[in-house]
Amino acid sequence: MPTKYYYCIHLLLVLLPQFMIGQGIPIGQWRDHLNYQNTFQVIKGDKIYASTLHSIFSIDEKNDLARYNKVTHLSDTHIATIGWDSIGQQLIIGYQNGNIDLLKGYNTTNIPDVLKSTFIGNKKYNHCFVKDGFAYLSAGLGVLVVNLSRKEIKETWIMGNSGNQIPVFAVSFFNNHFYAATAEGLKFAQANNTDLVDYRNWQNLSGINGLGTGTITNIGICNNQVYVQKNDSILFLNNTTWQTLYTEPNWFITQSNFYPNTIHLSQKNSNGNARVIILNSNGIITKTISRAGILSEPRASLQDGNSYWVADFFGGLSKHTNTIERFIPNGPPATASGEFSFVNDTIYAAAGSVNISWNYLFNRNGIYSFNADTWNAKNYFNTPLFDS
Repeated sequence: MPTKYYYCIHLLLVLLPQFMIGQGIPIGQWRDHLNYQNTFQVIKGDKIYASTLHSIFSIDEKNDLARYNKVTHLSDTHIATIGWDSIGQQLIIGYQNGNIDLLKGYNTTNIPDVLKSTFIGNKKYNHCFVKDGFAYLSAGLGVLVVNLSRKEIKETWIMGNSGNQIPVFAVSFFNNHFYAATAEGLKFAQANNTDLVDYRNWQNLSGINGLGTGTITNIGICNNQVYVQKNDSILFLNNTTWQTLYTEPNWFITQSNFYPNTIHLSQKNSNGNARVIILNSNGIITKTISRAGILSEPRASLQDGNSYWVADFFGGLSKHTNTIERFIPNGPPATASGEFSFVNDTIYAAAGSVNISWNYLFNRNGIYSFNADTWNAKNYFNTPLFDS
């Protein structure tokens, strides 16, 4: 009996690694094969968090990586924005359909009120601003105020000039006022007003004191001053007059990030070059981050100590110090919309796609392959044969 028992244990130890290598996961369970290359946001919480359309991944101090998606921890896909609640030590996730998740560790609380509501309009979240235990989620229909301790929506701010829904792109707070970057311009309201749901309590600052009319795409506070992004310029409020802090011909701002002492601008130019520049509060460029092959469509950046983190929509998440590190959890480089084949222990997936009229969509992502738990791709970008 002991001999048989020993033989069974020995056989199990021999076969188990082969089973794990061959299968990857136990029968009856799922795992994700998602694109982690198209990052569009990076924030600092208890870890560094980066978001893609369908997933989030984090990097801790030891460079250990964790993934969060609908297969594992999240309740939905199509992520629109993320934010960090320092009081509750939790990640806030806003989706394109109005759904909200609060992720603390590996525990998720879902707030589906907007998703399930009969609200007619654009529910997509554009930005998450967190202050004193509340999250202010700027959306296509207005601003959703979330009580993070009670895990519920407190109220909705609809602030169109006529009480109509308008897209709000960001919210910030300064000197006892809330500021909102909207499609109708820059709006502000007294923070101690108990009825910010009423659009009449919001005043439009655009069109006066040097701030032109039209859309304001971002708002933030730096060095105790209010800054806004309008088109491809950054302006600041100097006493009661708006002045241009930064603009540069031929460089387009794809995203601005405002921090207590610096402003980060993600940029592209008409020649296809990409970079991230760091401005001080006087508009002087103190650092430029650019690297061909890594940065081609930067969407967000932050500084953490001596490290600069950049989320690029095609280059994944990169960390810039004296050297450059890239963090892209292995997965297919984009959605595979075509056919699948299985040959010699390898899965091949075609990335081609057409619209409802059966017209091609200039998709050059080529063919993906999955073997030995690793995804690779042959496409226009790395194989001359796939030239069209």
